[in-house]
Amino acid sequence: MTVTAALVREVIETSFREIPRAAVDRIERLIVDSVANCFMGYEVTGRQLAAYAVELGGPEEAVLVADGRRVPAETAAAVNAQVARDTDFEETGPGLHAGPAMVHTALAVGQRVGASGADVLAAAAIGYEVNARFHHARRDGDIIRHHATCVAIVAGKLLGLGGEALNRAIGFSWELPTSDILRSWPPQPKRVSRLGIGNLWVCRLGVQAALLASHGYGGLPDELDFQSADYDLRGIATPTGFAHTADELELKPFPASRGCNGALELVGRIVRRESLRIDEIERITARLPSIYLDAHQFEPEPENYWEAIYSTHWGITMQAMQVPPGRHWFTPERLGDARSRRLCAKVEIVEDPEATRARNEKRRGEMANTVEIEARGQVFTESILMRDVPGSARSPMTEDVFRDKFLSLVEPGIGSGRAATLYDALSEIEALPNVRSLAPMMAPPVGG
Repeated sequence: MTVTAALVREVIETSFREIPRAAVDRIERLIVDSVANCFMGYEVTGRQLAAYAVELGGPEEAVLVADGRRVPAETAAAVNAQVARDTDFEETGPGLHAGPAMVHTALAVGQRVGASGADVLAAAAIGYEVNARFHHARRDGDIIRHHATCVAIVAGKLLGLGGEALNRAIGFSWELPTSDILRSWPPQPKRVSRLGIGNLWVCRLGVQAALLASHGYGGLPDELDFQSADYDLRGIATPTGFAHTADELELKPFPASRGCNGALELVGRIVRRESLRIDEIERITARLPSIYLDAHQFEPEPENYWEAIYSTHWGITMQAMQVPPGRHWFTPERLGDARSRRLCAKVEIVEDPEATRARNEKRRGEMANTVEIEARGQVFTESILMRDVPGSARSPMTEDVFRDKFLSLVEPGIGSGRAATLYDALSEIEALPNVRSLAPMMAPPVGG
């Protein structure tokens, strides 16, 4: 049996009941989190992208989260995934922010076909796990090209594609132009792209591949078997028992790059414990992997939302000032606040060579963040490993913290009562007989 055929058979035959509880719990939280991030992102790019989606037209198959209008599943998946990504508050883990694409494809196609919550969970989990296999199997470390293929797998699973059709959907998605044009690295100074990893196109192309295959049109069969120069094919085709999903999928307590979330956690912890006032802080130094010296992460003077969400300096500043994580970190008023900018100028980012090595060797859990705060004539120092930062698989956010994040992002859009109802429904999505029931809950109240 070919590698592609073995993967196809696994996708088709894997049911919700066969997914370990630890992986189900992580995917369930990922769904809750990804929907919440859409409500924050709606205030940034959601309105524009919703207008684009509505202008495209088509059957009303799935809801635009936080907007309420319904569009084709392909378009809803693309817009919702991109809006969630545009917050930098989304999932991280193997394969670079694959969560929003897998979740919103599953939710949108699930609405199209009237799938159960359990089936949507299973499809999202399979897509995420296969994404992780591609990431770990890549010989030179590239982490982009497989996303459209994983979206095609999620969509194909829910569309009920047979073996030959899913095989050809994978082949078609692999040939689509998603690896070279959607991201350049590192971005140029002051030129941070709001495209991110291009969820808008990854989801549209991946779902299109599955839909085309469902009508008998697709790519070459067994396409993955011809990628041995770039991938360890055994790593792609060998079932992993959803270990990657259970052990590597991480969520963020702060809207900033996951690899510096430890520094943000420590800054807030030290400030609270020592009751430090802003005017007492003379310097904050964060020792981090070298990526945080790259242009798009190293920005001590962010001028707009896009620079601020990627600015490690700004995230540390917001934590030191104890501003609740979320949209309020990035408003024009906050970015223009003189006290915030003075404190941001006191933040220093320096490389921790060992943390850089751990990151380069994919030992994310062993990657350290170290913070030093100089205040009151003292230096307060703490370190934390990424595996111990809240949001990791080993140290998940507490239920209260996780729920508070959701409500803080969703309540401004639909109100506190509706937000609480949506949280409960998403948290128990595996019990839903039909995910179409979620659509009105993810929309603002009529006339609101």
